[in-house]
Amino acid sequence: MNDISSQDTYIKVRNVENHWCESKMFIFDDTLQHQSFNETDEPRYCLFVDIVRPSLCHPVMDLFVKFVAIIMQKMNHIFYS
Repeated sequence: MNDISSQDTYIKVRNVENHWCESKMFIFDDTLQHQSFNETDEPRYCLFVDIVRPSLCHPVMDLFVKFVAIIMQKMNHIFYS
């Protein structure tokens, strides 16, 4: 993988720009409005990891996630042809 250190690669979370840097970890709540930008000619690779928060309704959320996963699998052909 190639690291990119450029002002042209960044993620914007709640209108705050966070520029990509080599070996820098960036953690944010993805329920906030966000966009990522790569305005270079180089590919950019990101690792996304979901962290499950403690919740009183964990079983309900598990069912919801499974339900969404089933729907998305059936819609996979829309995104990948």
